[in-house]
Amino acid sequence: MKKALLIILAVVLVGGGLYGSYYFYQLQKAETQINEAILSIHEGDYIAAAQGLKDVVAMYDYRIVKAPALYLLAVVYERLEKYSSAEDAYKILISDNQLQDVHNWYTQSLISLSKLYRKGFVKSSLSQKVTLINLINAINGEIKIIEETKKESRWTFTDMVKHAFNQILAINYNINVEEVTDEKILEELKTELGFLYLETNDCSKALMLFKELDSPLSKFGLAKVYFAMQNYRKGLETLKELITYDTTGKIQQYYINELFNYAEAMYEEKQYNEAIDLFTIVARDAPNTKYAEQSLYYLAKYYYNTHNNRKSLIYIDQILSNAINTKDEESFLLKGYIYYDKREFLKALKVFKDFIKTYPYSEMLNTAREWKAMTERSLKYLG
Repeated sequence: MKKALLIILAVVLVGGGLYGSYYFYQLQKAETQINEAILSIHEGDYIAAAQGLKDVVAMYDYRIVKAPALYLLAVVYERLEKYSSAEDAYKILISDNQLQDVHNWYTQSLISLSKLYRKGFVKSSLSQKVTLINLINAINGEIKIIEETKKESRWTFTDMVKHAFNQILAINYNINVEEVTDEKILEELKTELGFLYLETNDCSKALMLFKELDSPLSKFGLAKVYFAMQNYRKGLETLKELITYDTTGKIQQYYINELFNYAEAMYEEKQYNEAIDLFTIVARDAPNTKYAEQSLYYLAKYYYNTHNNRKSLIYIDQILSNAINTKDEESFLLKGYIYYDKREFLKALKVFKDFIKTYPYSEMLNTAREWKAMTERSLKYLG
């Protein structure tokens, strides 16, 4: 009897050892394939990377392999601008309960899927707002789990077993991706949640979240919240703080855009002193852009309306001498109006004639012709 038990135990041990060897052999094969795909991603060969990762997903059913392969496959699809395919890969990972506790691939997929939706790269079959609210709930749940885990001072037996298993895997399985800490994941989750709240018009919750975070992206989100709440001053101040850290020029561009919008709002509200100061800043800080030219036109129009023709002409000449032509026609005519008001009819007539010659297909052609005729009559009767 004892001999039989020993034989059974030996068979079990041998079988377990063989299975373990096979298991880790398979893991190492998958590891090699995933690392080759990562190398292809770094080299920009996304087609090869996608094929390799699809093979891994099809060949291996191990959770520790399938989760990163799906995530990386979705990333590759994004690089290829195949956003619907990326959405599908993220959704497979998120919806599989077996994959939700594998490292942080589930959490990173939530973040990435959220970005796809709120940036409008893909639309869900449900209404967009419902989809975003579902993501808000999922991200909120993930934040609570991470924060509660961080508060726990003692590990349960299950935690210790999982840690030991992960340590074994770390020795036998290692893909070349940067380790993301819980702190970093938590920050990304909260930042994305703030943008989702903003996208669903829940500005108060977005404001609270962004205020507790301290990263360039969260500061940018905070600025967007202020603009959504029509607090332009705070929004512009927040953006200005970010410009020094911006290497892409996108923050500067966004800042100028919002500064111009604020100036326009002030102009429409007849707060001319503030509007003029802001338009002057835009014209100075963003030369040779449409915002600069439109700002110069507002300045020219303002000084024309306040009978400061000398200043108005200075801004008109700046508009007509630059490479942008969004306000050339209006400025051309305004120059004619100024000369007419100053009773410099010969100069006014030349401007209107030049306009008709330069812009034969302009929507304002009839206006120019009417003013030309009026100027000719003035010359005849008033000299």
